[in-house]
Amino acid sequence: MISRFQTLMGCSSIALGEAPRDDQACSGRGDCLNGTCLCEIRYSGDECSTFNLPYHAGVSSIFYFVALVSLIQLLICIVAEYQRLKQPSFLRACRLTTQKLLYFFVFVAALLRGAYFTTPEILQPVWASTLMSAYYPLLMTCASLVVCLWAEIFHLRDIRWEKSQFLSKSFLGFMAFNLLPYSLLAAEVLFSQLITDRNTYSHIFNGCYAALLLIVVVFFLIYGVEVFFKVRGGFVYDFGNLPSTQNVNASQLHQSRFGLLSQAIMLIVIVGFLTSETLGDFWKKKVPVYSRNWHDIVFRLVEVGVALWFPCCLWNSMAPEQLWILNPKKLLSRQIEPVASTSQGTAKATEEGQAALLKKDCWICYDPDKTEPLIQPCKCTGDVSSVHHECLRRWLVESCSKSDDVLLKCKVCDSPY
Repeated sequence: MISRFQTLMGCSSIALGEAPRDDQACSGRGDCLNGTCLCEIRYSGDECSTFNLPYHAGVSSIFYFVALVSLIQLLICIVAEYQRLKQPSFLRACRLTTQKLLYFFVFVAALLRGAYFTTPEILQPVWASTLMSAYYPLLMTCASLVVCLWAEIFHLRDIRWEKSQFLSKSFLGFMAFNLLPYSLLAAEVLFSQLITDRNTYSHIFNGCYAALLLIVVVFFLIYGVEVFFKVRGGFVYDFGNLPSTQNVNASQLHQSRFGLLSQAIMLIVIVGFLTSETLGDFWKKKVPVYSRNWHDIVFRLVEVGVALWFPCCLWNSMAPEQLWILNPKKLLSRQIEPVASTSQGTAKATEEGQAALLKKDCWICYDPDKTEPLIQPCKCTGDVSSVHHECLRRWLVESCSKSDDVLLKCKVCDSPY
């Protein structure tokens, strides 16, 4: 009778000054202080037997918000690209680009993390525990994609980074690296079906994720420093290997450096937290519940910050050429070539014609900072009347390779080029 009463009373039945066993005090989810359970932040109740509804609702809502923002940005990006096409096609508007892939992976990662925290851990099925780890391979995919993009920016020349595109020479390396974290995730899913207690194997996978993420952070900093701190790489070829301070856009430079450092710091913090989770058996029961709760809160905030960093840096969904993360030429100020002096009448006519063209953008690249003069090759008016000669040449070459038409003419006004 007495033992049954002590079981019902739980923490309050333990005598003052007596150290309770870990599995006896507060259901193993908190500390017993003076007969009262101080629960870990995920749990609540007199004996920490129920889940903390405000915690789970708050964390899941934040991740759902990040997922919604990424989805909206992805849709805006597709619609904007569809409207820019001279021959609108939904499939061409959905073509794979770095910008779209980042939006998509952030959306999936935030959605899975939000779904994990929607249902408390004590009510989840066995397979749902893998949603916790699925966040890290998706995060590494986003970060490694940015690293590969910056690597091409640094090593390759004569590539139009102002035009939205996907990886070229680094694609195989990107795929080979991402095979590792997703293989780990598949192995963890398999282990979850064979072993019901996740704590017996989760620390091993957390350590592997931490090691892979650390590799990504190292290369993230290497290429980020070269491109955005030293301002070196193939994209500065036209300005010389060491552009002067007059050629550098100070505002874009400071924004890129702040963004680079903030994401690198948050990724390093996540590596540290994953390492601490790997070694959790050695320290978690030795520190007070206050410290464990702060550890959990900071961990979740940093995870949200890392995911939110991508939508913030990719804020301009309609004009990716204006984003420093995708187009490092934004670091370089616009170069204005001097115009040779002519007669007064000719100069006035030329000035009027150029003034009209300067108000328009090339309907192919939409790059307002490009110094190449605009031409009007057909009878079209409005936003599709002006184009760069080189942009038009490349577009015609691509069109000829996809069509059997010999006559090169405008698809809108039927004027021959």
